[in-house]
Amino acid sequence: WLSERSESSSLAMAAAAPSPGPSIMFALAKMCGYTALGFVGERLLMGNVMPGAIAAAATITVPKLYGALFITNGFMPSAVCLWMAFGIVGPARRKYNVNLPTMYAVSLKEGDDAYKFNCCQRAHHNTLETLPIFLISSFLGGLKHPLVCCASGLLWCYCRVVWAKGYATGVPKARYSAYGSSHVWTAIMMPLLCSVSAGLSFMGII
Repeated sequence: WLSERSESSSLAMAAAAPSPGPSIMFALAKMCGYTALGFVGERLLMGNVMPGAIAAAATITVPKLYGALFITNGFMPSAVCLWMAFGIVGPARRKYNVNLPTMYAVSLKEGDDAYKFNCCQRAHHNTLETLPIFLISSFLGGLKHPLVCCASGLLWCYCRVVWAKGYATGVPKARYSAYGSSHVWTAIMMPLLCSVSAGLSFMGII
């Protein structure tokens, strides 16, 4: 009797719950509407305020040094990420007995084995979280500033290696103890500013 009553209550709650279908469709319709408004606004702005800006073409010349970005900002950062995965996180899993698919271990106190493993994992994850920003801005900014972006790639690789080694000690503050490790953020800011400069240049503003 209790099981039948529980089953009927569950069915009643399921029937009363709103269906996610209409709400999802409404959200998609709103997003499409906002995008359409953006298209209309762009056309009005470009047609009345900046006539010819849409039709006008910008010539992009790819500098020869741009090819170096494939190595310094493509291959080398990817190699650093693989090193973190197999050279830091992998051994830490075996050392601290944290098996896959566990992402982070449950730490009971600062400095225990789980805490130390989480430091290794966090070093890798932070690198992966910021890597897309670095890659996109490097290959966009490198169209105008290939030398600066190449330098940022070399800086990024060095700083990320010493930064990760410091983090992997299990003392989070140690990630900034090595010489130049704080420039992990400089290495990201450099191509970001280069991409802004390239965009302004292509628009003829600078």
